[in-house]
Amino acid sequence: MPHSLAHTRNPIRNRWSMFFSAMALAAAFAATANANPEQGAPSVEARWTEFHANPAKFMNQIPHKKTSGPRKAIPSFSPDDVKSGKFIEKKNGARTGGFEFAPGFRDANGVALSDILDGRAGARERATDFFDPADFKRKKPVLNLEDMENEGLREAKLDETPWSDTYWPIYMGSLGARYANNRFTTASNWKGHYDFVLKKTEKLSAIADKASPLMLESLSPSEKYDLLIGELTDGQTMYDAGYLTPHMWEEGRQYWDRYGEVEPWMGLCHGWAAAAYMAPRPKKAIEVPAAKEGVTLKFYPSDLKGLSTYLWAKTSVPTNFIGGRCNDKEAATDPETGRILDEKCFDTNPANWHQIVVNQIGVAKRSFVLDATFDYEVWNQPVYSYSYKYFNPQTGRSARTLRTATVEMGKFTKDKFKKFRSPDAVYVVGIEMEVTYVVETSATHNEVDSQEYDATTSVTYMYDLELDANMQIIGGEWYSNVHPDFLWTPAKDGKAQSLGDARLRGGWDGKTALPKFWKDVAVMTAMHNGLPLAAIIDGLTAAANEE
Repeated sequence: MPHSLAHTRNPIRNRWSMFFSAMALAAAFAATANANPEQGAPSVEARWTEFHANPAKFMNQIPHKKTSGPRKAIPSFSPDDVKSGKFIEKKNGARTGGFEFAPGFRDANGVALSDILDGRAGARERATDFFDPADFKRKKPVLNLEDMENEGLREAKLDETPWSDTYWPIYMGSLGARYANNRFTTASNWKGHYDFVLKKTEKLSAIADKASPLMLESLSPSEKYDLLIGELTDGQTMYDAGYLTPHMWEEGRQYWDRYGEVEPWMGLCHGWAAAAYMAPRPKKAIEVPAAKEGVTLKFYPSDLKGLSTYLWAKTSVPTNFIGGRCNDKEAATDPETGRILDEKCFDTNPANWHQIVVNQIGVAKRSFVLDATFDYEVWNQPVYSYSYKYFNPQTGRSARTLRTATVEMGKFTKDKFKKFRSPDAVYVVGIEMEVTYVVETSATHNEVDSQEYDATTSVTYMYDLELDANMQIIGGEWYSNVHPDFLWTPAKDGKAQSLGDARLRGGWDGKTALPKFWKDVAVMTAMHNGLPLAAIIDGLTAAANEE
């Protein structure tokens, strides 16, 4: 059958399946964990030789990765979940269970998220459907390998990394986490964290009444926001003492009451991934008057990042997707190559992947989110840079030019994927791409923030691209089932806003006390919708970025 991009004839991997046996998966992760990140990836020749010696085994290996920057705070799964592969099901459950996208979410073309994830939007699987016209008003997407070569697009990076920050785990109360309070952070579960903020001396109203600068600084982002927009009186219950903060704890409460635990990996990584490049980086800490006269609040960059993260996590913004999910519990694989056979499994074809990376980062100069189930340390991560090299898929040798890397189909005698090729494929070229994406760190009370505080991971992927008689990219094959399978990005002009924002006019400087009307709208929006106002976050961030 044709290997077309429109119907994604390259169903690489089933998101709902456990593709690895427990032994193979454990071995793969152990190998990754023990690898020396300073040694670099094995040569493409070595990997090509290993692939041809045992394709089915090679297809299940984790790609080489290396990290840089501060210590990462990646959402973590239990060792048992990793070993068994159960983390795959948990991730997919989260994507449609309220942790990944806001209820009622639809993409920029009006397609429901559930339809996208179920693969029913597969007919849209073309790279050009992913692109936002606003990104290419004065430019045209570059879709041909020769044109990419001529325009110097074999490598590119953004002017600045998307910003790192925590994924605000739900077991710590999301934005209700007092991350700078050592007595709070020593608790091991949701109940421990929740009980701490219920203590008489730790209640938000009690701290607001004392107005101790040290205690106020150690409050959570949502608590500072609550004190910014309204006054609290001592003696109120937790669900009265605050406007936005109670919603932070309610989400975890539902899981605790039902299961007796809130798993550490649950958080707002999808909100962070979008906000990290859609919202400005707050560059310094700021002080602003609280609603209560005479009280000053200090917002650190992490506090402001947290508010942006939460707003992006809980509101619907037009978003472009590519990739999907099939519903089979186990996907059949080709015994010779280990390649997935199920035609219903829509995933990112190598051709789509290559064209999207090059055009988003190299041409549009705007990030996008890599969402991959294969790796418990890769979920929603904003992409920062890429570089790629060629290799000859017939010989396995690294190639300096596109011409020496290109093989005619009639001469491609060592093609392991021959029976899966498009009948329109005339040439095949090998690609080795290193992609760098930004990863989570920990929230801090750093007075300033800049790119040097960001953490990144680089991963190397190996695949080939099919070209037609006119050298146009029409498909390709991954040399690993362990690859990016789901990509998304908010529309360029997308804005995360609450319903209350529509009632406001003008702006706020982020330095003076909030106008009474703004406070009233903010309180009602927080209490009834569980959201902060974008206009307030914008004002605070603008103040944090003043020279």
